[in-house]
Amino acid sequence: MQRFSKVALSTLLVTVCLLFLAVLEVRPPSESFRPSQHISALGSVLKNAGKGHSYGHPHGRPKTSSGGLSTTTSTSPKSYAYATFFSSPLNDTRKDDKYFTAARVLTYQLLHHPDTKTTNDYPLLILTPHHVDTDKTDVLEREGATVIRIDVLNADKDWVHPARESWSEQFTKLRLFTMTEYERILFIDLDMLLTRTMDPIFDENVVQKVSYTRSKGTKDDEAPLPEDYVFVGVSDAGGPHDNKPDPGDYVNGGFWLMRPDQVLYDHYLSVMNTPGRFDDSVMEQGLLNYAHRSNGPMPYRRFPVGKWNINWPSYGDVERGAASVHDKFWDPDNADWIDRKLVEMWWRMQGEMEGFWLKAQQDGTY
Repeated sequence: MQRFSKVALSTLLVTVCLLFLAVLEVRPPSESFRPSQHISALGSVLKNAGKGHSYGHPHGRPKTSSGGLSTTTSTSPKSYAYATFFSSPLNDTRKDDKYFTAARVLTYQLLHHPDTKTTNDYPLLILTPHHVDTDKTDVLEREGATVIRIDVLNADKDWVHPARESWSEQFTKLRLFTMTEYERILFIDLDMLLTRTMDPIFDENVVQKVSYTRSKGTKDDEAPLPEDYVFVGVSDAGGPHDNKPDPGDYVNGGFWLMRPDQVLYDHYLSVMNTPGRFDDSVMEQGLLNYAHRSNGPMPYRRFPVGKWNINWPSYGDVERGAASVHDKFWDPDNADWIDRKLVEMWWRMQGEMEGFWLKAQQDGTY
C-alpha cells in the first residue's frame, strides 16, 4: 500500500509538471519574463539620463487602413511636445539671470516635479537664439530640456517697435510652426507656475479637431492660407481680478496650442512683413490676434476660461482649478497688486527645483 502511494504521488507530480510546461508553451510572448530585455531597457535609461534628449513616448495617432484597423509603417509616429522661448543679451553670462532661472523652473515643473511633470514623456523644446551663452543652454540640456538653437526671426522692414525692449525677439516663437515632425505643440511662456500636469490638454476636443479655413477675409498681399488648421488659445484676462473673468476675444501670446504647418507659417511671415497690418507693440501677440481674429478666415478656438491657464492671476484662480497661472512672480514691480500667496508658491517651486538638482549633484547624477 505504501509503495502504491509513492507511485501515485510520483505520477501526480509528473502530471503537474507537464501541465505547467504546457501553460508556459501557450503563454503569449508579451507576458513572458525576459531578463535580457529588462536589463537592456534599464541600461538604455541610465545611459541617456540627464542628456536632455526626448526618450520618446510618441503620443501620435496610429494610421488606419480603409477598414479602420490600426496599421504600422516605417514612418516614425508624430508626437506631442511642450515648448518655450529663452533668450538673453549677447555674452550675458550672469547666473542670476531671472529668465534663465525661470527656464530652469519651467523645465523642472514639466519634466521632474511629481505633481506637475509629464506622465507621457512629452519633451520640452526650448527655442534659443545662437547668441545665448552656451553655459546656460548646457545646464538646461543637463536638466532634461531639448534645446534648439535657432535664428532670431524679425520683420524684413524696420517698422516693428515693441513696447518693451525685452520683447524684440518674440517673433522667433513662430518658428515652432515649421516643426512638422510634431503633431501638436503647446507653447508656454517662461513665467508660468503649474499646479498639475498639463498632459491631458492634448486630449481636449478643441485640440484634436481641426478647424477649416473660411474663404472670406483673405487679402491679396498675404500668402495663401491652409485649408485647415489647429490653433487654440486662452483669452487674455485683461487685468487683475478677484472673480473668474468673462471670456474675451483677445488671445494671450504666452499660452497657445497648435499643429505645426509650413503653409500657416508662410502666411504669418507675409503678415509680419506688411507694415501696419497688426499691433506691432505686442509683437507676435498682435500678429496672432490679427491672423486668428474672430471675423477673419482663421478664428482661434478657446480653452475654457481659467481651466488650463490664466494671466493677471489671483490665488482664487488656483482655488478654482487653474492648471497654470501666468506672471512674473519674482518681479518686485508686481508687489502692489499680485497675490502674495502666488509669490510664495513661486519661490517655493524655485527652492524645490534648486534642492532637486543640489541633491543630484551630491549623488553624482547631475
